[in-house]
Amino acid sequence: MVFELLFLIVMLLLSAVTAVVVRRRRKPGQPWLQVEPRPPATWGLLDVTRTLLLFVLFQIVALQVLQSATSINPAAGFENMSSFQGGLVMGSDAIVKLTVVVVSLGIIALRDRQLYRRLGLAGDTFVRDLKIGGVAFLILAGPVYTIQGLLTQMFPSEHPLMTVFEREPSWWLFGVLSFVAVIAAPIAEEFMFRMLIQGWLEDLTRRLHGFQSLSPEPIESEPVESQPVAAEQTASMPRGEQVFADDIPPVQADADEPNADEPNAEDGSNPYVAPQATEQDTEIVQAVEVAHTNVPRWPLFLSAALFAILHASHGPDPIPLFVLAVGLGYVYRATHRLLPCVILHLLLNASSMAMLWLSVGVN
Repeated sequence: MVFELLFLIVMLLLSAVTAVVVRRRRKPGQPWLQVEPRPPATWGLLDVTRTLLLFVLFQIVALQVLQSATSINPAAGFENMSSFQGGLVMGSDAIVKLTVVVVSLGIIALRDRQLYRRLGLAGDTFVRDLKIGGVAFLILAGPVYTIQGLLTQMFPSEHPLMTVFEREPSWWLFGVLSFVAVIAAPIAEEFMFRMLIQGWLEDLTRRLHGFQSLSPEPIESEPVESQPVAAEQTASMPRGEQVFADDIPPVQADADEPNADEPNAEDGSNPYVAPQATEQDTEIVQAVEVAHTNVPRWPLFLSAALFAILHASHGPDPIPLFVLAVGLGYVYRATHRLLPCVILHLLLNASSMAMLWLSVGVN
């Protein structure tokens, strides 16, 4: 009990200090994490449904193979298994999840050449995404662990495999649990709930309503003709070729038109003279900025609720996990890349596993 309390105090202090530092570095009125431009999603309801079906199908096959190859009965429950048997079942489940993620990503990659950017594997964003995930972990860890600690004082957390480990601790089971919690769960769950579900729902809202309906207030300038055309034609275009108003690049001034304000630019042949922005350019840029910064928020909370419901059998854990999932959804909403979410989830689970091992060792 003393060890858990000390851990909680340390995490709260880290969260408070990190939040203060980040807040001081922000400009007045600036969000915690700036929403970045992103292309339309190249996946939809069919991909979400197929991934769920693959999870179920592969799990059934894996359990059948495990049962026929060993004497393990997965239906008996973890509490009736040894640590070795429980580790085998959990390990096979983790491998199944990672396999489904690879298969689903392979299918999406066939129609999305920029998938590596959506995953956060591009060289120009990789290091920044690592930092975002780390800072987000430091900010969220304290509140999440505090809520969990308070709730477990009234309602004990129920995780059968954790009970087996506390009863029969072993390096084997701890290694499997660490692989599941630190590697498999962050990758599989963030891919499913943040990228597939939240990303699809955000894109669906944008396609149905267009960027103007997502604005807190209308743009004062006159609408540009290309904006409604892009919004109307989007639904009928092929999935990989959809164009949104926020995807329209700023219109460049015609280089052949003379410019009296710049010397030696009458014929537009001077390569060192930048084209002059027109009023139409300003209107389009304003529209793009509004579209990028007004991503709908309800998909964030819906995916967080689904994530929490998935852990409903673990006692009061869904409540702190919902708070964590909101933070994960906020990070994904701003970056639309998977890597920072995986890093945040990974670090939190790694901290939990370290605390589990130390607490069992102390006891």
